[in-house]
Amino acid sequence: MIVLAIQELNDQIAAVVIGFVIGFVIGFVIGFVIGFVVGFVVGFVVGFVVGFVGAEVVSVVVAEMVSVAAAVETGCGCLIYQVIVGHLWISFAFEFVYPWKDHAMIQSSD
Repeated sequence: MIVLAIQELNDQIAAVVIGFVIGFVIGFVIGFVIGFVVGFVVGFVVGFVVGFVGAEVVSVVVAEMVSVAAAVETGCGCLIYQVIVGHLWISFAFEFVYPWKDHAMIQSSD
């Protein structure tokens, strides 16, 4: 009688342990798979969206910086061009259009 009770108790304990192990393994595997899939999908989607938005923001910022730099460069280039061309035109005017200035200076110094 006692032996049967101990054996029945051992069977119940073994059933509980085996059930716990099997349940734990199955639950862990299912939870891990679901968590991995959900985490991967969510991470991929969030990463893609953030990366896409970040790329758009960066491209807009870079484009703005490049356009500002191009505008500054163009403005400086135009200013330098105007100064050079204006200087050349003034030099051309004084050297070729008004050649009498040297003669006037020479005559006045005599």
